[in-house]
Amino acid sequence: MQSILHLNSFKIYNLLLFLFFSIIVNSNSLPFMFYYFFYITFHFLLIYISIYHYSKFLFLIFFFYGLSLDIFLLNEIGPHLIVFIFLLFFLNLFLKHFYNLTPKKIYILILILQLLMIFFEFSSSSLSNI
Repeated sequence: MQSILHLNSFKIYNLLLFLFFSIIVNSNSLPFMFYYFFYITFHFLLIYISIYHYSKFLFLIFFFYGLSLDIFLLNEIGPHLIVFIFLLFFLNLFLKHFYNLTPKKIYILILILQLLMIFFEFSSSSLSNI
């Protein structure tokens, strides 16, 4: 019989995502450096989970986080939701090619995807403010 405290890595990563999400949304008194640290770490964990723990259930998780970030941070539905769902579609298409990569190349891939995600989110959110 498994205990309640027995958590696999997928559940631990989701708990970390929820913790970082809560910090990002309730960051009124945080210095901006801590806010960006949690924001970047949140995106890094999203990409990491989508590569190493890919399942169809992730579409629901990404939809929840994308929609919630858009509503809480921007007061409109848009950039986070679209970028998160496109990331999953992209990884779904190319996931079988990632198995041959070394850990260093996967880390570089995660960093590149993270930079692209944040760039598309900021660019599309600034376009909606025009």
